[in-house]
Amino acid sequence: MNRQKSDCVTDTVRWRHLVSWRCSTSTTPSPTVTPSTPCMNTCTRARCLRKPRMLASLTGNYMPYERLVFRSMRDKGVTRAQIRAVVESIPSVPGLEDVLRFLENSGAEVIFISDANSVFIQDWLDAHKLSHTVRRIFTNPAHYDKDGCLQVEDYHVQDTCQLSTHNLCKGRILEDLRQMSNLSPTEGRKSSIGIGCGLYMCQPEPFQSPFVTPENQHERLADVVTPLWRLPYEEQLQHKYKWALSVVKQFTTKLHLSARKSRPTSRRPNYFIPVNQVKASPLTEEYRNKDEFNIRTGVDGNPKTVGFFIGSPAKGSTVCVRGTNLINLKQSHKQAAQAYEDYIRISDLPACHDLYDGGHWRSFIVRSTSSGKLMATTVFHPQNMEHAAVEEEALKLREYFVHGAGAHINLSSLYFQAW
Repeated sequence: MNRQKSDCVTDTVRWRHLVSWRCSTSTTPSPTVTPSTPCMNTCTRARCLRKPRMLASLTGNYMPYERLVFRSMRDKGVTRAQIRAVVESIPSVPGLEDVLRFLENSGAEVIFISDANSVFIQDWLDAHKLSHTVRRIFTNPAHYDKDGCLQVEDYHVQDTCQLSTHNLCKGRILEDLRQMSNLSPTEGRKSSIGIGCGLYMCQPEPFQSPFVTPENQHERLADVVTPLWRLPYEEQLQHKYKWALSVVKQFTTKLHLSARKSRPTSRRPNYFIPVNQVKASPLTEEYRNKDEFNIRTGVDGNPKTVGFFIGSPAKGSTVCVRGTNLINLKQSHKQAAQAYEDYIRISDLPACHDLYDGGHWRSFIVRSTSSGKLMATTVFHPQNMEHAAVEEEALKLREYFVHGAGAHINLSSLYFQAW
């Protein structure tokens, strides 16, 4: 199938839903579309609906046009609620909901790769009660700003694939996933991935860059540890509230079904569980008082990297990234983890990635009190070392944090667990 033609149909449907309530009554013909004079008419006539794709074919990226349209809609008084109502009213492809629920019940990992945006996809999934069936979504990140205008960012900027727009190449994302999961193109049976038109058309050559790179490692880690970090805090609270509602609804539905089978109609209880709004936290940054840092191979290939995992250790596809840029970690915890990493990197003993790999340095736990005092615990695997040798390593670590290069951390207590 021709990629541009199929994507044009998809975008036409998308834009028809977005602008249908602002159909212009003007009889003035729309101006000719050129890269410098994009059409800002928000009518539903066919010639206007095709112009976003026309602009994309001329510039290689329709995102600037899309941003202009959302800005125009905001200026014309189109509200977030109106946009959401139209998105939620879009019907699903027949059978799609059954397929997603079947995959969820089968234990499959469902992934969406879409050139839409995160707001539209999440609103639609929430409306159809399908959010819990999708594990990950790769799309253009979006959010509403303080003025109520929908802001859509590029997922990435690429120029390696000439069959895709600059902001998102589905084939590149799929290849990154394959490399992360150690899958070849013929091993698709091992993972279920939701795909759209043209996904395989835009990868004439294998993409060589790794899933986690020095440039994107901190952003990838934030998506794993703080998955809502791209949203304003108020939207995060609403997202959590909707999730709580869906959980309670599933629970009460199961209770009703159980009561229907076991009790007569007159004796069935009326299960009602109120769900309160999620209360805002007084602290939105550096609020964690305990962090456990693991040790694994980092993006630079060093097996003694202290941080957090991206990927699955069970599948052998794990990368460790320092928590330097995570907003929920205290600065003192980050500094303590960095000092610990500096120490084990100069140690002659290897890191312990697996209980039976012969390594020793396993993990590092940092706790802090409200007054700022720090307690650290290092977990050490003795393997076949003599007790005296283990005690010697404990004393070396104590010397490092008390009188050595790690003394600036100012630990109040240090525990050495050997097991």
